[in-house]
Amino acid sequence: MKTQVSAQAIKRTETKVLMAEFLGLFLITYISSWATIFQDLGEVSQSAVALAHGLTVMTFTWFIRDISGAHLNPAITLSMIIIKRMGWTNSAFYIGSQFLGAIAGAACIYIQMDGGLAAQLKDKSGLGIPMPSTAEYEISGFWSEILGTLFVVLVFMTLVYEGKKHKSETTGGLAMCFAIYSISMTIGELSGPGLNPARALGPAIVTGKISRIQFVHFFGPIIGAAIGAVLYAAIFFDEDDDERDELPAQSAISTGLDYNQSQSAIMQYNEAEIEDLK
Repeated sequence: MKTQVSAQAIKRTETKVLMAEFLGLFLITYISSWATIFQDLGEVSQSAVALAHGLTVMTFTWFIRDISGAHLNPAITLSMIIIKRMGWTNSAFYIGSQFLGAIAGAACIYIQMDGGLAAQLKDKSGLGIPMPSTAEYEISGFWSEILGTLFVVLVFMTLVYEGKKHKSETTGGLAMCFAIYSISMTIGELSGPGLNPARALGPAIVTGKISRIQFVHFFGPIIGAAIGAVLYAAIFFDEDDDERDELPAQSAISTGLDYNQSQSAIMQYNEAEIEDLK
């Protein structure tokens, strides 16, 4: 009976985890894309776009950090695989949920947008696709995406992923906001910026507007996340300090254990609780 109950708890938690990542990318894409659209229309500045993106990530980092770990970015999920804190199976579901959320957010904008507005944006960002100011910046934008995502991953690893252990839950969200804002203000003209393959590709997939810049927004963050994960493991990660006492289903899954490992962790937790009661 204990095994059956534990399996049910795992399945419920897995659903919550994936829904949290889906909802996070849905709103990040929706809000950031509308901000980009208004920038193309001359109604807001690059600073407003950067702030909209940063504040949305900060809010959802606070909201879902204890549910899914608040990856909110396929590049961050990849970095968790590289430092061996996430299994390939769970990461595939994470990334799938993130891309589906981004596509759904862009689809909502597509439904809302009237023909006149779409015509105005046809030769610009379309549905809010991050774009460099000129095509000449594509190579510079690629390097900018690598360096920008590297910085975001290091901030996430040290202040969001490690934040719970060091009792700094609030700091992580604020740091992510400041990191995204500062990077966006620095490299916005060069790459858009993207910094998140799902957010950047979601609107492009909905409109079918796939160009070379989408490759920049896909491969740049992936490479940057890989480098960031390696640097984190080499410089910041302390194996002796890597104690994880959160054994319930939610924490087992959000730290990246595969299904069987998660189930085993739950059973051990339940057995420890029973022993404590004796």
